[in-house]
Amino acid sequence: MISFDLEKEIFKEIPLPVGFNERFRPQMCVIGGTLCLLEYNAEVGFEVWQSKDYGGRKCWNKILTFGRQQLVSPVVNFTPLQILKNGEIVSVVRTDVTFHLVLHERGTCRILEFKEVETYSVESSVFVESLVSLNSKTYVGHAEKEYFED
Repeated sequence: MISFDLEKEIFKEIPLPVGFNERFRPQMCVIGGTLCLLEYNAEVGFEVWQSKDYGGRKCWNKILTFGRQQLVSPVVNFTPLQILKNGEIVSVVRTDVTFHLVLHERGTCRILEFKEVETYSVESSVFVESLVSLNSKTYVGHAEKEYFED
């Protein structure tokens, strides 16, 4: 992983966590405002690693393991969404037959199943409030257009 420091204008390598197996196509995500890596391991299931500071391998913490055996149907998509104030981690799990909202807390999980939802049409994301108005005309597409027209 490579980061770019906007203030110092330098690139920096961020080492992967100790024990992390990158051959399973890890995904980056942001949970609770911190950088996280999502790893799928066929033997274990899904693991979520969180970085508190971006200094080295020891800055990573495994915050969640969600085993394959916890659901009856094969998992098609696993998306961690948020860490709640009480420490629970909220994730969305989509199988080939249903959609689940999962609350993980200290090695246990509560699974809420939505039977009436068509699984192929489910997408999930976290809303993050922004002070930038959508009507401000300062979005990236507009800026790029002006740059290339000059």
